[in-house]
Order: sequence, then structure tokens, then C-alpha cells
Amino acid sequence: IRKTNYSTNFLGLTLRKQKTNTILVLVPTMTNEFFVDVINGVAECADNYGYNIIIGSMENHQYRSQRFVELAKSHTVDGIITTANLFKSHEVYDLLNHVPLVQCCGYDEDLPIWSVSTNDEKAASHAVQWLIDHGHKRIGYFGESEQEMTSNARRQGYESVLRDNGLPIISKRIYHAMFSGRFATWLTDSAKEFLKANPDMDAVLCFSDMFAYHVIVAAKEMGIRVPEDIQIVG
Repeated sequence: IRKTNYSTNFLGLTLRKQKTNTILVLVPTMTNEFFVDVINGVAECADNYGYNIIIGSMENHQYRSQRFVELAKSHTVDGIITTANLFKSHEVYDLLNHVPLVQCCGYDEDLPIWSVSTNDEKAASHAVQWLIDHGHKRIGYFGESEQEMTSNARRQGYESVLRDNGLPIISKRIYHAMFSGRFATWLTDSAKEFLKANPDMDAVLCFSDMFAYHVIVAAKEMGIRVPEDIQIVG
């Protein structure tokens, strides 16, 4: 082996063993540090078991999902971890015929896949109750689109605590940001629209820390002091 400087042919080994020891990890975007942390955690765990990872980012390009399906069907990877609802239902069923699929940081109750996620409704409930316990009564929710199950679960937690505390659920205080254009500009503009429509709000529960950051940016640009005039929770 030393004389010939031989090294293992990865493709040949893969064909013989029908195993690549590689996992595809899919994220919606690489611009959100949350997903970078998730990738680092997956990479560390995979390394402990002798696996490599390939990272795929959707970046709001839906056509990429079909490319990732084809990648899986070509047996280039042994499994897929997706960090959000990135595939259409027919694509999920197609994938399950070829590789194991696990979803983390979100879930879809209508699809037969394993998921690892937080209790979004309960987490939101705790956050809103904390705001109420600290004197806030006019609380809004700044969330993802209504098609996002995680965002809807957090909104349900927000609404349930308001009801439990005898506070009104006011529709204009619930905002679902719909993506359009550049991520940062779109989110800040959406936050400004939300704040302008609710000048009396004294606190906001946000879908994520990234959403909370853009609400803070919007508030400061509008001359609203954080946390003196309004509390923001991610």
C-alpha cells in the first residue's frame, strides 16, 4: 500500500457497501445564525458516529427542493435532516421511498416522518405569561406566514394565555409576515407596518430571535424606545 501510494476509492466502496456514511442537512437559509448553530450540532454528533454531512440551503428557491430529492434518490446520502418544512408533501413521500428523513426545529402533523422539536405552544405561553406578570397588557404577536405550523403553534400559545388572563385578542395585533424581496429589508419593513398599526402596544412576542431583532431595528428607526416604550421577546 505504501509503495503504490494506494488510497481507498470512495465511490467504489460506496457501491460495494451501498452506504455513503453521509447525511444531507437542509436549512431554509444560511443567513440565520440559529441554523448555523443547528448545523454545528449535527456535524459534531455525526462525526462521533463516523458520518460526514452535506449542507443544502433553500434560500427561498423552491426549485432546489427537487434537486435535493434527486440527490437522495441517487443514493449519494444515507439520510436527510431538514430544519423546517422545506418539502412539498409529494416530495416527502418520494424521499421516504429512498432514504430516512427526520425533521428538526419544526414538524408537520400530516406527514409520516420523525421530528425533533420544541413545544412551541407551551414556550410561547411561558413568554407571554412572563410579560403579563411584569405588567404588560397590550401584547402583540409578530409571526411567520400562516402556512408555517411552528408560527401558528406559537400564536396559539400567545392567544391561550391572553384568554386565561382575561385579556382581549385583537386581530390587528397579530401579524403574519409574508416574504417578499430581500430578507432583511422585508422583515424590517413588515415590522414597521406592524408597529405603525399598533401604536398602543406595550410588548411583542416574536416568532424567533431574528424576527425580534428586526422589530427592535424598526422600533428604533421609528423613535420607539426598547425596552422603555415597548418590550420585545424572541
